[in-house]
Amino acid sequence: MYLCFAGINPCSANPCRNGGFCTISPTNCSEFMCICPDCFTGPTCELAVDHGTCLKLFCPHSSVQDPCSNHACQNDAECVPVPGSCTEYKCACTSGCSTGPFCEIRKFIIL
Repeated sequence: MYLCFAGINPCSANPCRNGGFCTISPTNCSEFMCICPDCFTGPTCELAVDHGTCLKLFCPHSSVQDPCSNHACQNDAECVPVPGSCTEYKCACTSGCSTGPFCEIRKFIIL
């Protein structure tokens, strides 16, 4: 059995991140526990879980990042973000005239 003092609430600072719900620990009222959404884990829901597609992707520094904002795709290729990653993308060669990871290799057709 333990005693809790009024006014001490470890959840008042909102320690849980990424939509986690803070609750007071059942064994120590000066400690908290986070109940994390399915896409996150860790003591404060700070770690992204990669077991499917999340509705929102939270990246380092609590910012939402677009991996295609500074992509290296060439020859009018379309940048496609890799689901579950903050930084990875793939290039979709749209014209059929190029290949390679960045669509950087031009195919030549001899007529």
